[in-house]
Amino acid sequence: MVDFLVFWGVCFLITVVIGAKKGNPIAAALLALFLGPIAVIIALLSGDKNRIACPFCAEQIQKKAKVCPFCRNDV
Repeated sequence: MVDFLVFWGVCFLITVVIGAKKGNPIAAALLALFLGPIAVIIALLSGDKNRIACPFCAEQIQKKAKVCPFCRNDV
């Protein structure tokens, strides 16, 4: 039983870290709390709220970017 709880806790921490890097740590924590190891996979596959697609070249760039680092167009 203790091994299971440790495993669940590690999955929880991994999911929260991934969610924080993608800009949504609270949703990741709730997801991890209920889904455990499955939440790690969902967090890895989820979109990044801190990035958008450049309207000119479609590369993923930071939301706050003024100039696309790939095509050098003003965003």
